[in-house]
Amino acid sequence: MAEPVLDELSEEYKGKVDFMKVNVDENQQGSQKYGVMSIPTTILFMNGQEKGRQIGFAGKAAFENLLKKAS
Repeated sequence: MAEPVLDELSEEYKGKVDFMKVNVDENQQGSQKYGVMSIPTTILFMNGQEKGRQIGFAGKAAFENLLKKAS
């Protein structure tokens, strides 16, 4: 569900924001490090620091709000 929306946002924010997807089954160390307990979890980082987090999928508007809060 979230993947097509993130792909769309990736195009809209090209050159401004890098979107990365991590398979938590293949990267259990990373999911533990960042406390990912539910899928999907979106974490927004700026300069290596977590600036926002969204658990679950709430649509494109919720992702855009997450980006606006951090900027």
